[in-house]
Amino acid sequence: MASEHYEHAYPLENSEESSRLRNQHDVIKDAMGGLVLAPINLSASPLRILDSGTADGTWIRDLTAATAPVSHEFFGTDINPAEFPADSPANIAYQAQDINQPWPTEWEGQFDFVHQRLVLVGAGPKQKEALQSLGGLVKPGGWIQVIEATNKLPEGCGPVMHAFVELMNAVFETMGADLNLADRLPEWLEGAGFVDIQDRLISMKLGARNSDATLASRGVFSTSTAARGLAQFGKTLPPGKISLSSEKLDTLGSDLEEELKKVGGVYPLRVVWGRKATRIFPRRIYPTTTYAIWCGLALNIVTYVALIIQFGVSCTPRSSDNGQFPATCMPRVRQIQGIASATVNAALDLYVLVLAVPSLWKLQIATRKKIGVVAVLGVGVVALEPILAIITACLPTLPALWVEISTKVGSSIRGLLSRISTTSEFSLPRSRREYRKGSYELHNRSMEGLHPTPRGFE
Repeated sequence: MASEHYEHAYPLENSEESSRLRNQHDVIKDAMGGLVLAPINLSASPLRILDSGTADGTWIRDLTAATAPVSHEFFGTDINPAEFPADSPANIAYQAQDINQPWPTEWEGQFDFVHQRLVLVGAGPKQKEALQSLGGLVKPGGWIQVIEATNKLPEGCGPVMHAFVELMNAVFETMGADLNLADRLPEWLEGAGFVDIQDRLISMKLGARNSDATLASRGVFSTSTAARGLAQFGKTLPPGKISLSSEKLDTLGSDLEEELKKVGGVYPLRVVWGRKATRIFPRRIYPTTTYAIWCGLALNIVTYVALIIQFGVSCTPRSSDNGQFPATCMPRVRQIQGIASATVNAALDLYVLVLAVPSLWKLQIATRKKIGVVAVLGVGVVALEPILAIITACLPTLPALWVEISTKVGSSIRGLLSRISTTSEFSLPRSRREYRKGSYELHNRSMEGLHPTPRGFE
């Protein structure tokens, strides 16, 4: 269990953090071959884009330049607002936000593209919930792209690089993080309602491993600076958590810098992206109740097959239902059939409600919407009359219908009032219209010390 200290401290904190992140951005961009791997058209109409964990907004500014002249609407969030730029264009807004805290309700399902990079690991034991909450901000048909480290070095990396990753894993494990986070991202995104999920493993080439001298230098700086900040945090870990001594921690940054300059290093990342489904199927909403759903369907089928068979043999001959032929019927059976059918209907509706409510309550939507959905399902339990059942099925569409009607009616009323105002003005006799206009001019000019005679009385 992570302590309060680990929950609130930033393990890479140092005086050069902003510069480190900017240099790291360039190295990751080089490894990806760009900024966005999700197949979203950024050169068409303006989109609404969120960058979670934006720091000083480097990713936003870079994407803004890459997609010019299209002016997208950008939102950048970070837990530390001190990094936000002092001045920003009108299409870029910044807001403080902790990924473990609820997002603004008005942002729910409003973004065409959501981006997050090397941030989710900081959510500690709430990584899955934080990703689901982030996914709730994507509109149906929109895209999300998340980047996290695999924490597994390939062969050829030096001993200091291995010590650095060992320390990083120990720190994040102490914070309650899942070290297999990068591998779990596709599964978690699917559970959050995303489809067309893809991923790509990329490698940050550090120091001597990078053929570009500028990027090689930036990789050395960003990684060694991270090691220095992490080493200070590592001294607060419980005894025996890491194999590095206090002396080794003191020199970790400089040792790593020297190793990367000489032999270089590779740091693997996993990029995962997916599209928000336009339809949410039951298995995505209730991933843990799949067998219960199938059992309910089987019970429903068996019950109604039995009722159909019973209905078919309740009278002999069957055609006697029309009253044309005398026959022997079992009225008691017919009565039992009606009661059984109503009971089974109510029981199955209650069964669906019991299955749905726990999963629906965990969805990343506003509480008032959760209550509304549960209320609609609750009405379904007592909707024995077909008309009431039809009304219940239509309830979810009523808010959108109300918005559409109120918008059109309001527009019509405003237009009518405008026409009435114009008509009433010009329906006056000419002398009165001129008097009204002249009085208005008299008032305006009198404010300037002028007192002309109203033109209506000239």
